Amino acid sequence: MIEFQVEWQDAPGVRDPVLERTWCRLTMDVEGQVVTRAIDLRSQSLRDGIYGSALPLCRWIVENWWCLQHEAYRFHRPSRSHDLARTVDHRTWVQRHSLRAVGEGGVLPDLMLFRDGDAIVLRWLPDESDVTHPFLRFVSKGEVRLSADEVMHGLTDFVLRVLERVEEIDAPEVEALSRDWAAITTAAPDERELCVWSARLGLDPYDPDELTVRREELLKASVSYLEGELRGDLLDAATADALPADVHWIDAAHELALGSGRSAGNEPELERRAPRQTAHETGYECARWLHQHLFGANGSPTADMRAVMRDLGWAEEPLLITDSKPASPFDAVLDRSDSGAPSVVAYQGGDIRSERFRLARSLFLHHFATAQSRRLVTPAHTWDQQASRAFAAEFLAPADALGKHVAGPVSFSDVDKLGDEYQVSSLVIEHQIDNHQLGYVTDA
Repeated sequence: MIEFQVEWQDAPGVRDPVLERTWCRLTMDVEGQVVTRAIDLRSQSLRDGIYGSALPLCRWIVENWWCLQHEAYRFHRPSRSHDLARTVDHRTWVQRHSLRAVGEGGVLPDLMLFRDGDAIVLRWLPDESDVTHPFLRFVSKGEVRLSADEVMHGLTDFVLRVLERVEEIDAPEVEALSRDWAAITTAAPDERELCVWSARLGLDPYDPDELTVRREELLKASVSYLEGELRGDLLDAATADALPADVHWIDAAHELALGSGRSAGNEPELERRAPRQTAHETGYECARWLHQHLFGANGSPTADMRAVMRDLGWAEEPLLITDSKPASPFDAVLDRSDSGAPSVVAYQGGDIRSERFRLARSLFLHHFATAQSRRLVTPAHTWDQQASRAFAAEFLAPADALGKHVAGPVSFSDVDKLGDEYQVSSLVIEHQIDNHQLGYVTDA
């Protein structure tokens, strides 16, 4: 769980009555790990609590309530808030998800909160040597996955404590905070649904400049009839203004998938693999299990992905190509034929390597993520999409097999040759070498 330990303090010299009333010593704890642990550079001592007003943090939580619960991480690798915020397009995401965006003179650790599958991830990083605060350097580091209920319970408890502290103060900021919190807690089911959809797109549902009337109409008209997993994939990878075109493409792809033919055989019941803590670990484990299930312990690298899919009960034409292009950068849509056989529809383009990777990702989403459900294969960094990429890399270029070719330094020329051998991109080979610590790629 996430816990905010608040010790209210006197604040001599603080003139603002609301800030003075909410001055405290704050300690943040996530699953027994102290996030606010820091070195006081003035005394060279280590302490767990930080001092300041709790009001700015409370207000930030309320303002970003829906995005904290429902918006995914949007970047390729874990990065500090400061580094991400250097890019204008990334800065708004940081402002919604990083405590470093709270500002107003306070000092808080580099903690991010964001949705990841059925959980919320809390990730915090220590300060670098060039600290952003003149006398405090945060030193704690960690990453924890918690249920959404656990996280929101902790945040709610903190908000309620702050509101109780200021309830007798007649000030505009207190009135606004109370009004915003009431709007969240009393939202009707249809309003909550709209808030969730908006948040997954990175929009503030209470900001009319972000969730405009037109965008609200587009959301309601475009995604309300899509089933949950497909809708989630769309919202996590699209933009509000692209939704109509994307939904039109999904509908056209569905019509194409209906004619993809019957299954070459009965779809086997594959053993469901229990998810591990990380998406990558789950993807790797599922790939190893399926590879052994299909080819045996010493099986050769996967050669014909379409044949593999037919053997697993997919349609006679497991991959269908369409000339139309989605507005957002989707790799494919996983659908079913009129006889119920799974198939994949993708926009034309790409070589055999990208095709194989796309089909392998679809295998994971169908057999190990949510069977019987239509899905999108997208570049998003959500749990399922990350796991599907890890699965595809390991299924097509198994680390154990690569390890027989790799020992220590590997040249880019060797990486290209391995890509040719396994029929995957050189980038997949590089990631496999790096992620499984098989060696390292060098210019030499």
